[in-house]
Amino acid sequence: MHQAQPLTIGSNLLTTIERLGTTDDPLPSFELARLKREAAKLLKANAQEAYVVQAGLAALEWDAAAVLDNTNKALRLGATVTTYLNCALSLRLVGNTAGAVQLVTEAVQRYPADMEVQKLAVEVLISAGRLHEAAKICQAMIDRSLPHADFIDGTLFLAAQADKLGITDETMSAQAGFARDVLTAHRRRIHGYTVRVSSDPDGSEMLVFSIQFIGTPLDEMRLESELASKLADLPDWDPCVFVMELLATPLQHADLSV
Repeated sequence: MHQAQPLTIGSNLLTTIERLGTTDDPLPSFELARLKREAAKLLKANAQEAYVVQAGLAALEWDAAAVLDNTNKALRLGATVTTYLNCALSLRLVGNTAGAVQLVTEAVQRYPADMEVQKLAVEVLISAGRLHEAAKICQAMIDRSLPHADFIDGTLFLAAQADKLGITDETMSAQAGFARDVLTAHRRRIHGYTVRVSSDPDGSEMLVFSIQFIGTPLDEMRLESELASKLADLPDWDPCVFVMELLATPLQHADLSV
């Protein structure tokens, strides 16, 4: 998660939350209680930062309503880069990608020269299937002569490939939404994603969107089957051109030390 400078109690708590968010293991009740006590103390000293922390804690508990509530409270006290980025990440942890997209879009408008804002906005938009919107941010960065970053070229290339294949953001976002719904229904967090161009021996190409989650090969087969049944109902579903897939990665256990 994004840390304010200089480092604060809130920053340290956000670092702990980020570490705990890398696993789907249930958070021990004693650890959760300790973090909540720390957040309550922080509320008296820095309410805005405390609400950002509480949004992160709510995300660990899969409490989407509390994440949104604390996000709104934090933003009412100040729309800082730290607030935007951390709350966007917390919203995404509970599957509220629409809320995360809204926050990063607002952040880009408020902080058009901040590289961390641009990078997270591009990442969130692509993960939501809104590749062309992400490409517009990258092109705007070039137009404003901002420092070049590797993700710019990759994003523009993928958007061009999507245009070549006739794949729209509507198609990608609809399928990404189904994938998120499947994972969220099973309390599985998105732990990464890749978008790549794949070529068949006959020379045909397709765009492959892979979403990683923690699980076993059996989990992957089960959730992939569930996703396929949803995608098959889409009128424009064409897996020969665009593939949305769920990939299981090995289980990791959270380090509870602070």
